Amino acid sequence: MQRLGRQLDKKLYPYSFIPRGGLSSPYVEYVSDIDLIFAHSDCNDKQKKGSGKGRNSSKGSKIHNPYATTHTFTKPEFQRLLDTAQGLFQGGHIMSMQITAEDDLTNSSSAGASESEPSELFDGELHSTTKESDGKIVTVKLDPVEIFENASYASARKSLGIDAVVVSGCYRWREYLIPMDISLKRGEKNMTHGERVTKYKKNLEDKNFAKAVQRCRGAMKNKDQKWDFACCWNYYGGKSRFLYKQLGMLGSLCESSSGPGMSESESSGDITDSALSTTKLVEYCKRTLGLPKSVERENLGSWLGVAEEEMQCNGAKVLWEFRGYLKTLMGVEVGKSVEQWSI
Repeated sequence: MQRLGRQLDKKLYPYSFIPRGGLSSPYVEYVSDIDLIFAHSDCNDKQKKGSGKGRNSSKGSKIHNPYATTHTFTKPEFQRLLDTAQGLFQGGHIMSMQITAEDDLTNSSSAGASESEPSELFDGELHSTTKESDGKIVTVKLDPVEIFENASYASARKSLGIDAVVVSGCYRWREYLIPMDISLKRGEKNMTHGERVTKYKKNLEDKNFAKAVQRCRGAMKNKDQKWDFACCWNYYGGKSRFLYKQLGMLGSLCESSSGPGMSESESSGDITDSALSTTKLVEYCKRTLGLPKSVERENLGSWLGVAEEEMQCNGAKVLWEFRGYLKTLMGVEVGKSVEQWSI
């Protein structure tokens, strides 16, 4: 997958691939999603001059100045991103997009600036909420180019600059469809330990224990301890997180294919054709995911809820098992809620 990322450098110039995520980590056994991240080449060039390392080395790929370029996203660059995504995603189907902006982009690496969160100009599915027209429910398909143009206009009015654009779909990997994000970024911030602890506390408060596990793993410097922690999560929660991601992806595909004029016959091809038929959904869930035939469009949300609950319980088990070490590492007690969920 890293080779694929580097192959896309030419298509997405002046952005270049940065190895990140589960596919680049030896600690992840079950790859539940794919992140292909591309940062503006000015950031990589300045980083290479400062470190003396090549772009493809693990150290040289880190960007210490989060916005080392004053480059502004252009419509042709966004169109190249769309073309690339549609060529990679199954059925050429883009399920969702995210566009964020940051104020004072050229100076955001100064002390304290990294504490601010980027503003979200758009974050959602490309099928909008349904509208009522003459008593009928109509699903509106949103135009990604129009969304980008509106975001650019909104960011200019607020004296912001678009710092990241993410498009999401699903990628065929062997017999599986894997959720994939392709991101263009002006740069990449290295999260401080304080920021990580703050997010970790919020994850615990929200009972998002699976995400809290990821926060902890990223903070660990001791390789042996990190390996033990990762193995514990892979054993308890790796498969449940994979299933949760799969069901979430299938739910998005179902919702995006619920518009008018989409019949069963039109969706007789691949699972990611213009419409996701019930037949194809049941077949994928049974043959690929090993789920019973009872999984259907109508109860997919219930199955997703069960998978999430199992994933969070498994996350709580891991946090509780390593509670002593995590208190020292993160400076936070995991709390009784974790113990209750871990039982």
